[in-house]
Amino acid sequence: MRERVPQQRRAGMPRWKTKREASPTLNYTRRGFRLRDGRLHLAGGIVLRAVWFAGPAR
Repeated sequence: MRERVPQQRRAGMPRWKTKREASPTLNYTRRGFRLRDGRLHLAGGIVLRAVWFAGPAR
């Protein structure tokens, strides 16, 4: 008779990511931000330095 696989190793439903595992995201409307002088100005007076990355060259 075949032995049962432990509960931790069985296939099942996917698990939800916890708050600590998820990447931080920001959702803004088209009017909620602007780019000026190489800086990203967000709603609420937040100013960030914009860093552009196009990915590795092929």
